[in-house]
Amino acid sequence: MRNVLMAAALLWAPVAQAADVWMWGLGPKVGTVVLPGRMPISFPKKVKEDDYLEKVGGDISVGVNGVYYANSRSRLGATAGFDLGKRFYDANFVLLYNVAVSADAVDFLFGGGVGAGYMRWGGAGESRLGVSYFPFRAETSVLVRDQWRGYQLTAFFNLDIPSSQRYLNEGGLDTEVSWMVYPTFGLELSVMFGDFTPPRPRKK
Repeated sequence: MRNVLMAAALLWAPVAQAADVWMWGLGPKVGTVVLPGRMPISFPKKVKEDDYLEKVGGDISVGVNGVYYANSRSRLGATAGFDLGKRFYDANFVLLYNVAVSADAVDFLFGGGVGAGYMRWGGAGESRLGVSYFPFRAETSVLVRDQWRGYQLTAFFNLDIPSSQRYLNEGGLDTEVSWMVYPTFGLELSVMFGDFTPPRPRKK
């Protein structure tokens, strides 16, 4: 994976230089949900009444981060993740905007974004809850960078708002269930490869 990402960085570098890009990077990430300890905080009413589904704990998420600094203060980005747990998975994609405050080779970042995703809980027999949703994300990060790499630790808050929720109970009955939001707070660590050296000021 690291070789593939470094190859992509090398291929992109001439294009980035020609476009006079401030800084950019691409790389893998890993993370977990800290709160709630078991997701979700609550299932929709119909699901709770049947009591077939299990909440998930001890999840691990993996994915990819990409960032583009428009200038020293503004950073655009995108993140895609796949979250795994016992009888649970979640796939999502989020577009991001961050304000950067820099101190030498360290950036402090504040921002958020919105995207799309799908998650599913499983339980007894064939029972499951499938949720298509829009994740609204707020985050703060610390990025430590050298010339070609950036190491980033991110604390995030996600508010996942469903567009559709389908529940299949143990008896095989498929129904649309009541509206519910799914908040989570977690941590992510990512390593990105690219160009993390700010351009020198041009002489007048």
